[in-house]
Amino acid sequence: MKVAVVILCTNHSAFVAQAIRSVKSQTYTDYTIFVWDNNSKDNSVEVAENSLIGAHGQVIRSHLPLRASYPVGVARWLSLRYLLERGNYDYVAILDADDYWHCRKLEKQMALFEQDKGVKLVFSDCYYFDEKRGVVRDETFHSKYSPLMRDPFLGLLTKYNFMPCPTLVFEVAALRSVIGPPMHYSAAEDYDWVLKMTAKYRCAYVKEPLAYYRIHRGQLTQNISARCTMEEIDVVKMAMHFRELSKREKRKVLRHLVFLYMKLLVKEIWRRG
Repeated sequence: MKVAVVILCTNHSAFVAQAIRSVKSQTYTDYTIFVWDNNSKDNSVEVAENSLIGAHGQVIRSHLPLRASYPVGVARWLSLRYLLERGNYDYVAILDADDYWHCRKLEKQMALFEQDKGVKLVFSDCYYFDEKRGVVRDETFHSKYSPLMRDPFLGLLTKYNFMPCPTLVFEVAALRSVIGPPMHYSAAEDYDWVLKMTAKYRCAYVKEPLAYYRIHRGQLTQNISARCTMEEIDVVKMAMHFRELSKREKRKVLRHLVFLYMKLLVKEIWRRG
């Protein structure tokens, strides 16, 4: 089963080498690395090209005018569409250049696809990597956002996104059928994709941390908190129509939207001072 690993890089010259090394160290070896550079202004491309020496992979440049960068959500969409339209791959895994993987990540996730051909999306737990404290082992992503697997779509729609982005692996054919056009998001595009996938297909997860989500000063989501919540509201409102919902389920969605609007209001009040 061939896997395309898509690494999105936006001015992450300090981190991209570690991300690439974590892929090169995988015990599952049937993969190709694609570093999609989002018009970085630093030397990310040079670092990535040097790090790919000895690996099956390439750097793809966006070539926007005036050295501008795409919003992260659009860049992620473009990088995936590049693979979906050109590559002959069975699965696609997502990794941002400031995050990295456990060496057995792909091995353990691909085993779940092999065991159940009806599964089209696999995710896992992940650690937080704080630039000051290192790996935070006493709190993982799922210790805060426990997976709701009885009905993953409804859980994602009415509670929270429990599928951390650096752990996502999609079956290419299924993702191609649902991905749709870019939504100009800065942070919520992966939330949109997992809702589309779980509305139509089965998913599975590995109950252990297989990735490291880096927290640092230049991190986008740390700087646009209110916008992230606005995008989350937009995703939920659209996702209500991905699957037929009962009246009870619709009420749950509406309650969640009320919560998100209140959360947005608090963030705006805090932002303005």
